[in-house]
Amino acid sequence: MIVPNLIQGADMHRTTARRPLIPMLWVLVIAGSLAASTAPGSSDFAFVVIGDTRPNKSAKSDFSPFCAQLDQISKYRPALVINVGDLIYGYGGAATDAAWTKYDSIIDASKLTYHQIPGNHDVFSKKAEVEYGKLFHSLYYSFDYQNCHFVMLDNAEKAVWGNITDAQLTWLKKDLSANKKPMVFVFMHLPAWVENKIDRKYYVFWRDTLHPLFRASRVAAVFGGHIHTFGPTQTFDGIPYYITGGGGAELDKWYKDHGGNFHFMLVNVSGKTIHPSVVFDDAVLTVEQADVERNHSFARQMVDNIVLPFERMLRPKEEISVTVRNPLNRELSGRAQWEFPDKAFRLSPDKIDVRLAPHASQTYSFEVRVSDTLNHPFPQLRFKLHSADTQIAFSKDLVVRRTVQIPRTIRSPTIDGVLDEWSANSPLLLFGSDAHNAVARVMMSFDENALYVAADVNDADHVGNNRGNMIFLNDAFVLGIDRSAKRLSHGNDDVQLEFSSTDSGIVVYDRANGREVDIVKAGMSVAIKPGPARRLCYEIAIPSAFVAPLRLSSGTTFGINFAVSDARSSGERTLAEWAPGLGYDGMDETFQSQLHFSEAKLR
Repeated sequence: MIVPNLIQGADMHRTTARRPLIPMLWVLVIAGSLAASTAPGSSDFAFVVIGDTRPNKSAKSDFSPFCAQLDQISKYRPALVINVGDLIYGYGGAATDAAWTKYDSIIDASKLTYHQIPGNHDVFSKKAEVEYGKLFHSLYYSFDYQNCHFVMLDNAEKAVWGNITDAQLTWLKKDLSANKKPMVFVFMHLPAWVENKIDRKYYVFWRDTLHPLFRASRVAAVFGGHIHTFGPTQTFDGIPYYITGGGGAELDKWYKDHGGNFHFMLVNVSGKTIHPSVVFDDAVLTVEQADVERNHSFARQMVDNIVLPFERMLRPKEEISVTVRNPLNRELSGRAQWEFPDKAFRLSPDKIDVRLAPHASQTYSFEVRVSDTLNHPFPQLRFKLHSADTQIAFSKDLVVRRTVQIPRTIRSPTIDGVLDEWSANSPLLLFGSDAHNAVARVMMSFDENALYVAADVNDADHVGNNRGNMIFLNDAFVLGIDRSAKRLSHGNDDVQLEFSSTDSGIVVYDRANGREVDIVKAGMSVAIKPGPARRLCYEIAIPSAFVAPLRLSSGTTFGINFAVSDARSSGERTLAEWAPGLGYDGMDETFQSQLHFSEAKLR
């Protein structure tokens, strides 16, 4: 077995520098003795895969969801536990050091045979990568257990999502070539096989380099995390690729809305056969049962978007209709109930009983009352339905949709950060927690060549020291465009951009694909310049090719939303948005799942 940059020791499952070191062979003996379900010499055993066990941003030292998962895992007495990364929240100084100390104590107390790889939160910078190496001695490695070979990869090298350096690739090829075990399992944090979740460069690297190598090396399964869901599971050339990212971090909103919860995978190995399952609370589900994509698909088929135009919302009383369809060949029944995160909304009735014959539909009416102090998140209609042995759970948001008219410009503005040319444009006002004082004024126009955006934003003091997926901790402007205007929430082909003037220059970060891209060089013009009276001015020209197939011509309709962050050196921020439902909460990674669009019309 080839193990790179690794001090081999009894704590291979932790590889921490704080303990005495003894030969690697002893680790495997210990691992076998800890697993009561594994008989000596037997090739039958179980291992657990869990991922994204870090705390949330708002409570970086609170590992309680992860601890609850470890308690649950202990009941199954697995031979091994493998964590696929995002072990702590990271992205900080002293708090990060304290988080590693607490994480280490939690793993020690669990008494589990435990392996891990880093995620982007663990190695968020080159300095953090060095610190991780000091603590655990190896960023990537492999080991054997029974008749299986386990390969632990780091695909966040150099703090770049999806990156595997040439050195690691050379090691990987040698390791797989030297392996004599009949079963091989591969682990990486970022699911490089999901094309729209990673920079295309690293997707292509997986497609053309990693996957062919796995296919030729008897790989039985690949496991990843990063996305805070279970699934979707995909199979390529007979190799299943699993995503398990529900170990403790905040769950993706759509996943939770459609029945998802914290979980871990329990993989039983019998000879050369594996039997994976997913544990939610005390329920052990098959992979197919646990894949919430199925419920998400049902939601799209059964209920259209529930929309309340902003103008109608201002009336004392309004009515909306929801049509529910049964796409199945058998009767479907159950209940739907409104949940009210904010007291501003009331809908009646607040619950309905659903009973539909095969392929039948029924329309339900609700009376909506809204107070004059409106906050979000907005109500959700939660469905819990069943048909024979099929359980279906999902939610549909009530979306309050605004409309904005974008005028054609006769002369394109000069993109210089000086907004004098925009004086004749009616601004859209963005408010933060103070409903009487606007945080930002946003103006838009278009011609056949580009979509133009200007934003005049409060700027208490300039903050621009964060890069990559943390630039929203700076002063920043966010723009989302739904090219189709058919969805009301984020889709994979949308334009979703963050603009910030950092200490090293202007950065445009593409959140839609989880990557940092220098859009300026791709033909986009951006200027960010301090304005009078502690203001910060953004001016942007988005070329027509960038929003294609959207046509920049009169009558075109599409979805749009924007938000701003006014950061302070103290770490505080004022956040404001145009269309409700953005729910950014600083940097809790909920942008993609919570974004709702307004309707934009070019005129």
